[in-house]
Amino acid sequence: AVRPKLKFSSVFRNGGGCVASAVKARLRGGDAGQVVAATFYGNGKKVGADGSAPFKRKIGADRLRGGKNRIQAIATLLDGRKASVVGKLPGEC
Repeated sequence: AVRPKLKFSSVFRNGGGCVASAVKARLRGGDAGQVVAATFYGNGKKVGADGSAPFKRKIGADRLRGGKNRIQAIATLLDGRKASVVGKLPGEC
């Protein structure tokens, strides 16, 4: 099977090398139109899901830690496949 073309993007206020706000996480990529649902995780803990495009989730600063942060989205595609997309962010300010 061909791996779906998905990527993670994020928007947050930069506090000089650290995350100074909540994070807006979003799924993008050539196969984003094939996604039917996405579940988002912050440092291994579920932070929410989105069942309609554009697939995004706001992750509160309380879900971040001082060290590096790992944000993951697990996307479910039209054909039933699941794809994991990971983004790494600096620590919370």
